[in-house]
Amino acid sequence: MDDAQYPGSARCVLVLQFVVLEVLDLIFDWNFYTEVSDSKDFKEKPISRAIFVFALWGTALFVADFICLLLVVCKGKPSKAEDIVTCLTTWTEDVPQIVMAVIVASTVGKPITGWVQYTKAALGISESIIRIMVTIMSNCCIDSYKYDQIRSQRCCPSCADTLNFIGYFIILICAIVILAVFAR
Repeated sequence: MDDAQYPGSARCVLVLQFVVLEVLDLIFDWNFYTEVSDSKDFKEKPISRAIFVFALWGTALFVADFICLLLVVCKGKPSKAEDIVTCLTTWTEDVPQIVMAVIVASTVGKPITGWVQYTKAALGISESIIRIMVTIMSNCCIDSYKYDQIRSQRCCPSCADTLNFIGYFIILICAIVILAVFAR
C-alpha cells in the first residue's frame, strides 16, 4: 500500500483553517489576558496568572501546530504529530482557557473585556461546531479507500478523534454559558 496523500484542496482547507481559527484564537487569548489583568472589576489574581500561563502555553502549541501544518502541507501526508498536538491543544490550552473565561464571566457577571469575550465565545462556538462536524463527517460519512489510507497513517485516529470531539463539545457548552451569563 503506497502512502496516501492529502489532495490539494484538503491542504488549502488545512492552511485556511489554521490561519483563520488558530491565529484568531492566539490573538484573543493574549487580548483576554491583558483585559483581565488590567480590569478593576476582576480581582482574582491567581486566575489572571493562570490565564497568562495558558496564553504562553498556547503560544508554544501554536508554534508546534504551525510546524505540523508545514509538514502536512509540504509532504502532503498526515502526520502523527498533528493528532498529538491537536489533542494537547484542545485539552491543555483550549478547554482550560474557556473554563477560565466562564469563571471570569460568572464572577463579574458582565463582559469586562467588552467585545473580546463575546468574540471569543462566538469563535469558540463556531470552531467547535466546525470541528465537531468535520469529526463526524470524516468518521461516519466519508467512505473512501483514499481517506482510509490517510486515516491509517494517523496516530490512533479513533482515539484522537474521540478525545477531540469531547473537548470540542466542552468548549461549545462553555462558550454558550459565557454568552448566557452576559445575556442575563
